[in-house]
Amino acid sequence: ELKSFGMLHEQPIRFQPTYPFSEDVAAPNVYADTRCPAWCDRVLMTNAAASLVAHSGTAVVYDTLARDACVGDHKPVILTFSC
Repeated sequence: ELKSFGMLHEQPIRFQPTYPFSEDVAAPNVYADTRCPAWCDRVLMTNAAASLVAHSGTAVVYDTLARDACVGDHKPVILTFSC
């Protein structure tokens, strides 16, 4: 899949698809039935950034935010590490 983006890298995805969620505030974790769930929100890195993350020496967190909140039809994605 990333072959289309050339020299970009991504951490392994270990979270649920981030799209399309219902925009009903009473059901923030329910997928909308308009489209198939997909990982539309991603963090892609250059070779230099991927190397920095790989050699950070700390736990890398690649996950979604706002799991229990309605934030629109996409869930935000975060990548954290320390240098």
